[in-house]
Amino acid sequence: MVLNSLPNEIQILGDEKPKAPFLTSLKINPLNKDCIELKLLGLITLKEISVKKIPVNYLVPGGHSIGIYLKTPGVMVVGFSEVKTKKGDANPAKETGLKEGDLILKVNDITVNHEFELKNLINHFGGQKITFTIKRGDDIFKREITPVYSFEEKRWRIGVFIRDNLAGLGTLSYYNPRDKSFGALGHTIIDPDTGKVFPINKGKIVAAKIQTIYPSHRGQPGEKIGTFLHKNVIGAVYLNNRFGIFGKASQEIINPFFKKPLPIAFNEEVKPGPAEIYTVLKGEKIEKFTIYIEKVRPYQKDGRNLILRIKDPRLLRITGGIVQGMSGSPIIKDGKFIGVVTHVFLSDSSKGYGILIENMLKEIYNNNKLWGGSPNFVFVKYCRYFSEKNVL
Repeated sequence: MVLNSLPNEIQILGDEKPKAPFLTSLKINPLNKDCIELKLLGLITLKEISVKKIPVNYLVPGGHSIGIYLKTPGVMVVGFSEVKTKKGDANPAKETGLKEGDLILKVNDITVNHEFELKNLINHFGGQKITFTIKRGDDIFKREITPVYSFEEKRWRIGVFIRDNLAGLGTLSYYNPRDKSFGALGHTIIDPDTGKVFPINKGKIVAAKIQTIYPSHRGQPGEKIGTFLHKNVIGAVYLNNRFGIFGKASQEIINPFFKKPLPIAFNEEVKPGPAEIYTVLKGEKIEKFTIYIEKVRPYQKDGRNLILRIKDPRLLRITGGIVQGMSGSPIIKDGKFIGVVTHVFLSDSSKGYGILIENMLKEIYNNNKLWGGSPNFVFVKYCRYFSEKNVL
């Protein structure tokens, strides 16, 4: 055992009991209740480890179909387009060093929030040199770009495709009545053009009604088709990270299958075996379907902790297995909330991945922003998003 490899701090959910490595034991430090002592053979103190307790024990399972709206900070560059001028093709933005995924925050110190604002400002300043405030990752810097006149479109352009929002259909995973927080999807939302995590300034989820389902087939995932109920806003989205979207609800969320919140299962409790998922196939009605957990992999850092198979004959008949829009469907096993569905296997649409709920919760509690990857050849993230992109 290498002591340096042991963490200085561990996180536990609710009443979870941390486990000690082989030949060691963990005991509460009598002088500091927030610390535990790692002892060899119960005698020799090897290390003191601080304990951070995350107060989450019970959650209301989701299963509701939701419409998701996300808004970028500023306007995002999602591609480049040559501008046809009288002197030939030009691309001022690319030549100045802009990259896909850059966020345009200001034009000559004027804040930009929407595509039309950027378009109007570029036209307003015409062929003058314009100072753009750009955000790239955590860095904010300025670039001077001179627009060129497109004789085809009869307007000034800098040669970029841009986007300021994204929308899609998914499934609510959980609601925490203690603080009105919610989580959905179980995986990040990726911009369809850049392939990068979609940056958000604000967002919301609304109720959605499923109209029809295109079933999955080998090599071709199906999808839920639905309409957004715009007036029924469920809550605000504050975070889009690798394990889903998270925010706070503006109304109480209930699931007709559960009269009260369910206890969550800790990672070590989850074993292979029969389980159920909850999702919507028609309208807004949540239904229960049987699955089988084939493998549990709690230490997979990418969130693909569960390998599951759909067993319910009716679900297989209607959907062919797992379809886009089903991501986030809660998984219940032995009366406990164990995780959510996240991906479908392209090679076998009756199989997919899920994330353990403990890992999902720990990820958001590590990110205090909440409060104030691309698929490989055998699986795909199955929540489709759409947005207009405009050219400037």
